[in-house]
Amino acid sequence: MSRRCTVSAALTTALCCLSVLAMPVSAADTTAATETTSAAETTLTTAETEASAAETTAAPADSAEDGAETVGTTAAEDAEDEFVEDHLRYARTSLGLRVTGTDGTDVESVDVPAEVRGVNVYAIGEYAFSGYRNLKSVTLADGITDLEEGAFSQCIALETVRIPDTLTDIKDGVFYGCMKLREVSLPDTVKNMGSSVFNYCIGLEKVRLPAAVTILGDSTFFYNISLTDVTLPTKLQSIGSSCFVNCCSLRELNLPASVKEIKDYAFISCTGLERIQVEEGSIAFRTDDNGVLLDARRETVVLFPSGSSLTSYDVPDTVTEIRAYAFSGALNLKEVHLPAGIQTIGDGAFSECCQLERFDFPAGINTVPTSLLADCSALKELTLPESVTAIGDYACYGCTSLTGVTLPEQLRAIGNKAFCGCEEMHELYIPLSVTDIGNQALGYRERETAGSDSDTAENAAEYELIPDFMLLGKSQSAAKKYAAENGLTFKLQGLDMRIVICAVVIVLALLSIIAGIVTRRRSRNQTAQQPAASAPEKTADTSGYKSILEEDAEDEGDIYDRSYGLSAEDDDPS
Repeated sequence: MSRRCTVSAALTTALCCLSVLAMPVSAADTTAATETTSAAETTLTTAETEASAAETTAAPADSAEDGAETVGTTAAEDAEDEFVEDHLRYARTSLGLRVTGTDGTDVESVDVPAEVRGVNVYAIGEYAFSGYRNLKSVTLADGITDLEEGAFSQCIALETVRIPDTLTDIKDGVFYGCMKLREVSLPDTVKNMGSSVFNYCIGLEKVRLPAAVTILGDSTFFYNISLTDVTLPTKLQSIGSSCFVNCCSLRELNLPASVKEIKDYAFISCTGLERIQVEEGSIAFRTDDNGVLLDARRETVVLFPSGSSLTSYDVPDTVTEIRAYAFSGALNLKEVHLPAGIQTIGDGAFSECCQLERFDFPAGINTVPTSLLADCSALKELTLPESVTAIGDYACYGCTSLTGVTLPEQLRAIGNKAFCGCEEMHELYIPLSVTDIGNQALGYRERETAGSDSDTAENAAEYELIPDFMLLGKSQSAAKKYAAENGLTFKLQGLDMRIVICAVVIVLALLSIIAGIVTRRRSRNQTAQQPAASAPEKTADTSGYKSILEEDAEDEGDIYDRSYGLSAEDDDPS
C-alpha cells in the first residue's frame, strides 16, 4: 500500500467521506448490509424473542423523489413481540423493549421515550438506525442502558446525541462513520465500550470518556482527524490497537498512571502530536525530557511523538527495544542514533520519517523488519551489517531518494517489494549468498495512473519497471534468475568461484608438466656429460705441447718467420 508523509486536509477529509460511504456499516468488519438485517436478530436474549418468525428492522434508503427510504419488510405489526409506535419499531424481550428502527419513515430527529405501552425501553438494537442519512439529532430517555452494535453507524448527518445517565454499555461501532458529530460526553455510568465506537467520525473534536472505563477498544478513534481534545479515564488500563490512528489534530496526550498497556499501532500517523505526559505514579510508562514515551525501566521506546520539533534524537543507552511504528511519521526527524545494545526493532519502526537522511542499522540484528524504512523519502544511502541474513517485505519501499545500498555477504533473502519504488537506485549488487528474492523486490516502482486509488488491493498491474535499472551479481545466482524472470538487465560482477577454481587447477597442471620437462632435460644433460670424465688428461697433454712450442719460440725467434735469415739490408743493390 502506498503511503505519503504529507496529505492535505481537504484530500484527507474527502478520502474519509468516500471510505465511510463505501465501507460496511459494522466497524468490526461485519458483512451485514446497511439496509436490511437478519430476520431473527442474534442478540435477542430469551426463547420468546428467538421464536419470532420474522423480526425485521427498517432503515431508510435514498429516494430520488422525496428522500424517504424504506428497507426490509414490516413483519406482522400485530405480533405480540413486535410493534410500531410513533413511527418507531419495538421488539419485546424479557428485559423490556428494544428499538429496532422505524416503520420506514424518513426521520431527521429521533426521540426515544423511557417507556411505551407501560413497558420500559432499555436498548437501541443492532443497526437500528444504521444508514439513516438524514438523521440529525437523537435524544435518548433515562432508563436506556444499552447501545447495541452499529446502532447509529453511518448516520452521516448526525450532529447531536443526548445520552442518559443510565447508559452502561456501548457496543462495537455504535457511532461509526457519523462524520458530522462534533462533541460527545459519555456519562460515568458507562462501564464497557466496544471497539471502533467513534471510528471515522472525522468531524469529532471533543470527547469526554467515562471515568469507569478501563479499556479503550481497538480503533476507537480511528481516523478522527479533527479530534483535538480527549480526556482519558482515570481508571484506564489498556489502549487498543489502532485506537488513535491518524488523529492528526491531537497535540498533546496525558496518560493516567493507571495505564498498563498500549497496543501496537495505537498512535500511528498522529502527525500533530507534539508531546506525551505520564501522570506520576505510573508503574508501566514514563517520558524523557523530550516527551518521548518509554517503558518504566527505560528499556523500550514506545512512542516518539510524530509532531515533535526534534530533528535529531539519541536513543538512551538503556534501551534494547524499539516498538513497532514507534518513530513512524516523525515529520522533522533527520537522524536517530541507536545504542549498541539494541536487540529488537519492531515492524515499521521508522516508516514515513520523510526527512530522515541517515540510518545506521545496528549490528547484531539478523532481520531487517517489515516496512522498517518505508516511505523515508529523504534517505540516500544504507549499509547493512554482516549480521543481517534477511530483509523483510517493504523494508525500504518508497525510499525515492535512495541511491546506494550495501548488502552483507551473508544475506539469504530479500522480501516482497523490499526496495520497490526506489527510483533513484539504478543498480544493485546482490551477493551470491542470496537464494530468495521476493516479488517486485527490486527494479520496480508504482505506475502513475490517473484516478488511481493508492489503497486498492496490490497487484502486479500497479507497478512498472524502473528504466535502466541493472542488477549486478554472479553467474548462476538468484540475482541473475530474478533479472531474467523480470526483464531486467544483469551484469556479471567479479569472477565466479568455480571459474577461479578451474583456472587454479589448470595452472597447477601446467606447472606440473613444465616441471616434468625441466627434470627430464636435466637428466639427459647429466647422462651426456658422464664420458667426458677422462678429458682433463688429454687437455693437459695439449697444453704441454703448447708450452714447449712457446719455449722454442723464445729461443729461436718467430717460428713463423719466412725471411730464412735474410734482411732488407742484404737485398740492397748498392
